[in-house]
Amino acid sequence: MLAETRPFESETRTLFRVALAIFTVTVLIGIFNGFHFVQLSRAVLLTHVHAGTLGWITLVATGAAFWLYADAGSRLRGHARGVTRGMAIVVPLYIAAFLSGNLVARAVFGVPVLLLIVGVVAFLLRGTRTGMSVPRLGVLLAFTTLIVGSTLGVLVQIELAVNHQFLPAVAIGGHASAQVGGYLVLFALSAIEWRLRGADDRGWPGLVQVLLLFVGGLLLAVGILLNVQPLLGSFIPLDLIALAIFLNRVGPWILSARWGEAGSSRHYAIAAPWAVVNLALTIWFIVLFIGAKGDFTKINQGILIAADHSIFLGVMTNMAFGLMHDFAIDRPQSWPWAENVIFWVLNLALLGFVITLVMQAQWGEKFFTPFQGAAILIGIIAFSMRLSGAVQPSARPSQGVAAGS
Repeated sequence: MLAETRPFESETRTLFRVALAIFTVTVLIGIFNGFHFVQLSRAVLLTHVHAGTLGWITLVATGAAFWLYADAGSRLRGHARGVTRGMAIVVPLYIAAFLSGNLVARAVFGVPVLLLIVGVVAFLLRGTRTGMSVPRLGVLLAFTTLIVGSTLGVLVQIELAVNHQFLPAVAIGGHASAQVGGYLVLFALSAIEWRLRGADDRGWPGLVQVLLLFVGGLLLAVGILLNVQPLLGSFIPLDLIALAIFLNRVGPWILSARWGEAGSSRHYAIAAPWAVVNLALTIWFIVLFIGAKGDFTKINQGILIAADHSIFLGVMTNMAFGLMHDFAIDRPQSWPWAENVIFWVLNLALLGFVITLVMQAQWGEKFFTPFQGAAILIGIIAFSMRLSGAVQPSARPSQGVAAGS
């Protein structure tokens, strides 16, 4: 096969490296919060969330989208460069605004971040001239959902800045559900399929899968935003059917992952069961939410927090580390031992952490938190060093399924 082409290589590499730096903030706050020594301020907790969702996940997702749409070629190089530079500057400023607690700064910096996300979607639409496959459509629709959720988020920040409410009281719930139940799940499954099966599938089962996830995420967001419980319930069968189609299509590649070898395939493979865990916990929480008639005080909040960590760490962080392994396959490893530590310690500690969250056993959170945090910090350092290393052209993988796994 021909060597893998990467016309947007510098853009993807920049976004990955900035994402790793920002992820350090998320992890350090998470470690401190997991011990429950003191009650962290709302500003710090919001920094933790947004450094993770925007600074870590969305920067990685944008870099991966440029990589996936490599066929667009040099004609979109200026577009990709502009989005990359903008995100590398504005996203850290937006996160700093959350840490400061300044409501005006949060509203001001949220607008350019939203415009840059629109710029990513514009890039993807321009790139569709080279053809549309299931993974590419999934990534396009994922970023489209991100626009919906981010628009709600920016409008909420403007509400707070001007001290005037013009959205429904639960708008922040619509924002969060669009990001988690729509954008994250759709992007993750599309990226996992791309790296395990390749980017060329155009079959109708995959298209149905992607559309069901897209519609389901929107229904969930609208249902929470407008407090329409039938919409909340309708999201459940759509996502269940989509996940079943995904597992049927990608299952053989997941089962054949090289679990005992350091590489990317096991990161993608383990992300799939974590997606199942996330969906199961989300459905459980929604059923309880409907039964409690929207009263959060009557619901075990640990279920929702466990679902969030399943998607943020189990799905997205495993997927991100897999992407970075593949992307940096032509660069030397500074710590060859690190990948086994990252994979096994992260996922085993996360399993214990999720179980104790559901059980509301705070001692378990304190026990598993340092193991999760240490594994991720090792990953941040190891992949940062590898991405900054010199390229070895002879090591570049062939374009195809599970390159670098």
